Amino acid sequence: MNTFAKAYIACVTMLGFALLAVALLQWNSDDPARFITFLLLGSLAATWKVKLPGVTGTISGSFVFILIGVAAFSFSETVVLASAAALVQCVWGAKKSPRPVQVAFNVATLSASAGAAWFGSHAITQKFAPNSLVLLVVPAAIIFFVCDTGLVSGVIALVEQKNFLAVWRECHGWSFPYYLLGAALAALITASSRTTGWISSLFMAPAMYLMYAYFRFHIEKAAQKIEQPPQERVHVHIDDHDHEMMVSSR
Repeated sequence: MNTFAKAYIACVTMLGFALLAVALLQWNSDDPARFITFLLLGSLAATWKVKLPGVTGTISGSFVFILIGVAAFSFSETVVLASAAALVQCVWGAKKSPRPVQVAFNVATLSASAGAAWFGSHAITQKFAPNSLVLLVVPAAIIFFVCDTGLVSGVIALVEQKNFLAVWRECHGWSFPYYLLGAALAALITASSRTTGWISSLFMAPAMYLMYAYFRFHIEKAAQKIEQPPQERVHVHIDDHDHEMMVSSR
């Protein structure tokens, strides 16, 4: 690993853990029972992992709960929820035990992304429409997506010495609709929580798994197309017999 990559990882890790420290020092929770419930659900969703084609990493359904945190929880709760989800995502079901620096970087990345999404979206709503749920969740999803995928693409580009935009498009460009769909689901759950109570809104949680299952199916099909070149059947005549064989169309 080159010097620039090491410095980048160190900076991101320090930033993320600094935000986590601020969140813990300024802890604020209006409803601890609600927070603990969503924290556990977010940690569960972090185990719904999808292998990303072209990158040694995964994406999970926990970002939906992070967006719910942005819309319904305090800054402290949102950052802690994101950090816990990142930790679970790193260690749960891992084929190889992740190195401490990998765990620290991933936790810091989600912590920083969640913090940026919370501050950015709340600043926008306070300026233009304080009571608008859409204006809160949509910018939060965009900011979180840009920060999360940008920080990960940055380290990959530095380690592999590739162009940043090329790495970002290859690894994350296709996942933006998934984030928007998750943002819509987060908005529906938050709206339901505001009108009928947060316990009733939990009945919408199974929809998250359906979204994850569909996305995993879509990504696995896309990965197969990337790994296997398209093939076509041709007939060849050998020794007075017809034979069918598969050949690459590339």
